[in-house]
This record gives sequence, structure tokens and C-alpha cells, in this order.
Amino acid sequence: MQRAYTIYLSENIKYGRQLLSWKEIALQNIPLSVCGIVRFLQEADIVPTLVNIEDVEDILMKIMPPTNPKEHGFYHDSVLMKVYEKELYLSANEPHFDGDPRMHFHEFAILLGRIAIETIPKEKETEDKKRPDVAHYVNRFLGEIICLRKNTDQKKAFSSLNLKFLKRMADHVASEERHTERGEHEEAPQQQDLEQIQKQMNKMVERQNAGIINAPPLTLNLSDVLLTFERELPAVPFPVEKKFAAEPLNLEKVVTKKIGLQPPKEEDKNKKAPKPPPRPNLNKDKKPQKPVIFEMPAPQPPQASEEIYKYRDDLEGRAIISGLKIATFSNIEVKPTLIKEVLYPEGIPPPVLTFMESALIMQNHCNFYGAIKNYETARDEWESFLKPADMPPELNLFFEFVIGQVYETAGRDDYALGSYISSKNYADQLPSHCVDKALPYLGIGSVLYHTSDYEWALRCFLKAKEIREDLIGSDTVDTATVYNNIGCCFYCLDRHQESFSYLNLAVAIFQAELGQFHHRTLSAHRNLMKAKKIAFVNLTERQVPWEAYPKAEFPIREKVKKEKKAKPKKK
Repeated sequence: MQRAYTIYLSENIKYGRQLLSWKEIALQNIPLSVCGIVRFLQEADIVPTLVNIEDVEDILMKIMPPTNPKEHGFYHDSVLMKVYEKELYLSANEPHFDGDPRMHFHEFAILLGRIAIETIPKEKETEDKKRPDVAHYVNRFLGEIICLRKNTDQKKAFSSLNLKFLKRMADHVASEERHTERGEHEEAPQQQDLEQIQKQMNKMVERQNAGIINAPPLTLNLSDVLLTFERELPAVPFPVEKKFAAEPLNLEKVVTKKIGLQPPKEEDKNKKAPKPPPRPNLNKDKKPQKPVIFEMPAPQPPQASEEIYKYRDDLEGRAIISGLKIATFSNIEVKPTLIKEVLYPEGIPPPVLTFMESALIMQNHCNFYGAIKNYETARDEWESFLKPADMPPELNLFFEFVIGQVYETAGRDDYALGSYISSKNYADQLPSHCVDKALPYLGIGSVLYHTSDYEWALRCFLKAKEIREDLIGSDTVDTATVYNNIGCCFYCLDRHQESFSYLNLAVAIFQAELGQFHHRTLSAHRNLMKAKKIAFVNLTERQVPWEAYPKAEFPIREKVKKEKKAKPKKK
């Protein structure tokens, strides 16, 4: 414990070597800053694996209660949480905060003991309702979990510890052995042991994931599953053909035609004879105009569709030329990506929160086996917390859905589909006004999209679209996520104009609600750009209602009348 306190002192962290020994620290009673506390808790894998940063802040307030207005402001503004969330403790020069309580060594020991008590499971209480043996759990926490003990050979016995904390402890032990009279220390030149531990941890994760990736396939008949959803899912809409509106029918000009031999028409006696056409009035003084010989008319201006076709041909030619340069003739376009659902339940009990955060971290680090085990443990803990009441269907739906997402990330679509179908059973128990009824359709549609069943995936997303539009409206982020997925399905079905419309709508909603730099907005915008490239490939020829001819370039000149000069008078 003295080594850990010495290592994370701000003076020793700043210069990367031990400037102050434990004797100097104990003699001067030098305290530990808030950045050093957060750095130790994070590198020792205490936060967030064992406790949350909020719990640590509550423990600090009990150990070191505020005594002045600055310390009151320190706890009121949750400075400890800001340092952890913004990672201010990683900067070379630690920032100074007003009201920092500056923990001393005895308070540091009390903090670790209190955290060890928080990790005691509630099931270990005896039948006489007495507290369990606290000393046993404190020794186990300090000696086995965070490895604060006298044994210096810690790397072989504890290969699953956090590597940063392990390396700092090993370097400190080595530096103490090489300590000279002047207090100078040699730097650790090699990291071979650290790399070896990292390789062992990677091999352990690979062996655990192999149990999921190489598991036997799930016996699930996809056709039978889809037939069960046949009545619930809406049909795929037919492609809309754009037709030009015909001219309105003028009923006055409609003449009924009579069939058969008709009697001769009677002559109208009052009808006047037609006038003869007027004769041309040709003056003898005026000569007839000479005929103007025109050249060949200029070509008609190109239409918009012709320009689009020409631009498309140019792009294809450039792609072929670039492919020839890299010795390949392929120009494969990557299909657009779906946007996944991000779920997090409300009102999580404290014993469950640790497993939930650990599952999220492991899933992000591709440790699928650990993520599934943590989700299952969190479900059991939550169920025991709610006893004697039953688990609500919303929580069962959540756990089945997130476990299906882990299987889908691992590439096991069969197990993911099984989890989504079981979540559908819990969704049927929800009331009709609950928005979570759309989640199973989104999960099943995502699996079918990966298996190239685009029509069935589109039908699942259309069902989720109906539910969300009826309950939360069409201008929300969740509904825009469904619009993006529908646009991806239309893109894969070669219905690019409909895909362009849905993706354009999703991008507009994301920009209005989340901003243009949000990751969902950027993903939907990339999909929109892919659809925009080929949205006008299969354009039909437009009907031209009229043709524009160029004007004559040789206008007829008008004669200018010459003024007659006045004749001089004769004298």
C-alpha cells in the first residue's frame, strides 16, 4: 500500500521516476491529489469493474467531509466525476482544483478498506443476520484482487491484472533494489515481460471466443420462422412508375360516330356562299423580297437525362482506367451499413451496474464470451434483487436483445436470431402503447440483412416503422434510425430512388436532432452518398411536350427612308 501511495504521488508521476521516497513522504506528510486517486483507481481496475466513480465520491465525502466553502463546491460540482470522464488525470501537468481535499495515507487506507467492504456479496450473510468476516474480504481484496502484498513476484501469479498498474509496481520494486546512496534510479529499459503478459491475455480471450465462434450451428429452420411472421409483417410495396399526366379531355370536341348507312344531309338554304380569298395587292413600285438562304440549323440543346448518362459513362470509363492501372477490372461497391439500436435500462441497482458496465467494455474489446457471461450474471443479480416479485417483461426483453447483439457482433447470426425470437415472446406481453415492441423486428431485420434476405429484412423494418410512427412520431431519432435501415434494404433491392428518399429523410432528421457531426448523422450521410451515385442510373426517357428550335440568325433588315435634300431656289 505504501508503494502504491508513493507511485501515484503527483511529483513522481510528473517526471516518470521516483523523486520522493516513502520516508520523505511520511516525514513531510505529503498528501495525494484527486488526479492521483483517480489514476490509481482506474489503472488498478477498481473503477469501473468493482465500484463506480459515484460510489467513490460518496466514500470520499464520508471519509473527508467538507470543512470550508471551497470543499463544499468541490463535492457539489462533482469534480471527481469530471476528472474521470474527461480523463484529466492523464495529462502530464496535473490541473489544480479549488477545494481538493488532498488525501493523506491513513485516509487512503480507509478508502481501500471501504471499497473492499462494498464488494462483499449480500448472499454471504449468515442465518443469524450477522455481518460476515470483514477481515477475510479485506485481505482478499488487497492481496488477490489489486495485488497489494509483499510478494514481489506478482506477474506470474496474477496474469489477469491491469497491465499499467502491474508495470508500475514491478518498476518500483526494481528501482528500490537498485537504489543508491544519492537516491538515483535507473530506468526500466525493456518491456519484454509486459509484451509476454499481453500475449497471454490475448490467447486467453481467443480461447474463450472460440467457444462462441466455433460452436455447433443452431438447428433453426429459417423458412418456418419467416412463415410465422407472414401475417404480422407488411408486404413490400411495389415500385412506383412515374407517368406523365395526359391532357384533360375536352368533352365539347367529342363527336359520337354513327355506324351504318346514313341518310344524306339536308342543305341549308339560308347558308351564304363562302367569300373568295382576297387577291394579293402587289404594288408595281415594290420589288419582291429576295429569298434568304439559311444554313443548316444548329443542333438542339442536350436534355438533362443525356447529360446524366454522359456523366455516368465518364465515371465508368475513369473507374476502368484506374482499375487497369492497379491490374484489376473490378469496381465493387460496398453496401450501406445499418445503424444499430443502443439500449441502456433505467434504475439499475448498484450490484447490477458493475456487471452491466463490464459487459459493455468487454463487447467493445471483442471479448464476446465475457460480455455474455456478464449480461447473464447481471440478469440473475437483478432477478434476485426484485424477489419475491417476478422479472418484468421489459427487462427480459432488454437482456435477450443485447445478448443477441453480442452474438451478431461475433458473427453468429443463428444464435443471434434465436435470441431475437425469444425476445419477441417477451415483447408480445407488453401493452400496445409500449414502443419496445418494435425491438424484436429490428433485430430480426438486421440478421436477415446480413444473410442477404433483403425483402424479409425490409418487411421487418417496415413493421418497426409503423410501430414507431404511431407511438412516438416520424420526426424522432429512433424513427430516423428505421428510415436509414429501410433505405439500406431498398438500395440492395436496386430500388435506388426510394433508397435515396428514405436516406435523405433520415439525414435531415439526424442533422436537426443530433447535429451534423454525430456518428449517426455521419453514417447515414455516407449511405446517402452511396445511393446518390447510382440514383439516376435507370432513368427512363422523359417525354418532351415540345421542341425548342433556334432562332434565325439572319433577321430581315428594314429599309431606312432617305431624307430628300431641299433644292436651291433659282434666282
